[in-house]
Amino acid sequence: MGKLVNKNKSDFIIIDSFKFHNDFSPPIDFASNWLKNLSDYSKFGYIPLYNPLNEAKNRGIPMVWKYDAHLNEHGNEIFANSMFKYLKNKLT
Repeated sequence: MGKLVNKNKSDFIIIDSFKFHNDFSPPIDFASNWLKNLSDYSKFGYIPLYNPLNEAKNRGIPMVWKYDAHLNEHGNEIFANSMFKYLKNKLT
């Protein structure tokens, strides 16, 4: 897939939320590191979304719905801002 993405001059972006949705542990660290390394190797984009999500959560802002693990309006706003920042940096 990576070769096809690069051949077509497309942009594939990996959004990493492992360290937000899961407790910090060696397997979770490994998974995030693997995604980052895969992105670097394959020249994919990479957004460590877990950083701003965890920062907001630590400030007491709920990022997911009460009865569901999907991002709520606050979490989706952080996702959108992270994607916008990534694209702005890439395109300027």
